Amino acid sequence: MHSAFTGTPFGAPLGAAAGDETRQRVDALRANLRDTAVRQRDAVADAAARAYPDFEQNQHFQELVSSLDGLAAAVSEGYTSQQMAQHLDAVQGAVNNWGRLASY
Repeated sequence: MHSAFTGTPFGAPLGAAAGDETRQRVDALRANLRDTAVRQRDAVADAAARAYPDFEQNQHFQELVSSLDGLAAAVSEGYTSQQMAQHLDAVQGAVNNWGRLASY
């Protein structure tokens, strides 16, 4: 939401995942996705609390938080890269849905 409204990225720029072996880089990427999803969830909740009365009842808030929770959970080793990509797509879709509402 921050990026959609300001046109600037949220948070520090990301670099390549550190590690000497593929497995280490995959684990670093998974942890980064989880941590980013949790930070974004907290930022969205804080912003929504200031902007909307009864924000927890807002359908778009619920959809976005659910998508971010799914992404945070997708870092377990049982998820494939395709499943993780699906969770990223779900987050993008939730943001776009909320953004369309805000443009009316």
